[in-house]
Amino acid sequence: MDRAARPEARIAGAAWLAAGALVALYPAFLNGFPLLFPDSKGYLGGWGGPSEPPWYSGIGIGGARVAGVWGVIVLQSVVAIWAVNASLAALGVDRTRRGPAILLTCLASQFPWQTSMVMPDVFAGLGALALAGLFLGSSPAPRAAALWAIAVFGAVVATANVLVLPAWTLVLGVLAPGSRTRSLIRAGGYAAAVLLLAMAPNLVRYGRPTVNLSAGAFRLSRLLDAGIAQPWLARHCPTVSRTICAKLDKLQQIQGDQAFLWEGLAAEMDAFHDPNGEFSRVSSSIELSEPSAVLSLWGQGALSLAGQPALGEELTGGASRIVGPVIKARYPADLKGFSLSRQTAGRLARLFPGLLFSILALGGYAAVAASAAWAWRSGRDRTAVALGVAYFAFVVLDIVVQGALVGPYPRYQVKAEWPALLFAAVIVSRRPGLRLRIASVDQRSGSAQPVPAWSD
Repeated sequence: MDRAARPEARIAGAAWLAAGALVALYPAFLNGFPLLFPDSKGYLGGWGGPSEPPWYSGIGIGGARVAGVWGVIVLQSVVAIWAVNASLAALGVDRTRRGPAILLTCLASQFPWQTSMVMPDVFAGLGALALAGLFLGSSPAPRAAALWAIAVFGAVVATANVLVLPAWTLVLGVLAPGSRTRSLIRAGGYAAAVLLLAMAPNLVRYGRPTVNLSAGAFRLSRLLDAGIAQPWLARHCPTVSRTICAKLDKLQQIQGDQAFLWEGLAAEMDAFHDPNGEFSRVSSSIELSEPSAVLSLWGQGALSLAGQPALGEELTGGASRIVGPVIKARYPADLKGFSLSRQTAGRLARLFPGLLFSILALGGYAAVAASAAWAWRSGRDRTAVALGVAYFAFVVLDIVVQGALVGPYPRYQVKAEWPALLFAAVIVSRRPGLRLRIASVDQRSGSAQPVPAWSD
């Protein structure tokens, strides 16, 4: 780009990013209030509980104290748009093309619906974009440091992300250009940093170096929902666990999705803190004793999640009833807006175009596949092909980990789905004919000088 035009390009780029930050919040404007999920209660009410990593609560508490609940998603939107822009820049997309790509993603994906929600879900995709930029692109040191921060934060805000993103860096390390050993060392360093930061809060608060104290409770809940745990417990109680076996009659009667977790029994048994590790040990014993049933459960969960590319129950009014008391107690200035919101009234879900977003999600996947196939057939840009392969590896990892271990809840696929159009845009943007052109001939040497058609 002509240096003389750089100030104008910067202004235009900033305008595009500002527009993106606003459009990324359109679901909240439509709702009349930031979108809420039951877990939002923990993020707004304090530093989270044993089942909620406290890192995202910093945004929840900080943003809400400064500018109310709206402050949370405004800060989230600004960080998200900056992270997307920086990742695209690292991957070689020109400033003038980054803004339109971001705006297209805001309009044709569920990115804004996650950005507008007081939840850390959007950071999974942001972490993936940042890692792609770091491993498959290049950045000056300050921007690279910021992208590493986004990548680490994107992992530690959710337990499943701790499993998905570090594993994905191994894929990136293999696909990255240059020294594979160096790339894999970087992947190992990232994984170590994520693991240490994920365990640190539980070590400080509870004296236990674990990623999630409540993992055993969630695993047992999944086994109870599937009817796998009850027969096993009937055979092995009372020797397997005094705490669990004392409630065997109630456990045998469990019906409904995650009823053990959210209908009072888990809290009554202190399963979320799992002070003696009984719930983790029993869950592991059941999984090892019933491998075929457990593998079938995990496979069904992953396949079910793969077939749910659009949000659904996350937008119902049930979350408002759970989060409402926290807003009333801690953020009274927001109470009127919360009470009048469409989600609180149960009218938001009917405005969500689920079928349209399902079609757009599949279109995004198709765009990545088609652009990567084009790059592979042309044989001109290995990195473009690597981006396509890496993206689908990320989607598969996300669906397998979330669908198998947690459950087939649509928001988990959306976490990995919304970056699809951005990956496709990067792959298309890397076409050699667009990426590099012969702009002039050095008159002194008589040799052609390659000049980047796009510059940062």
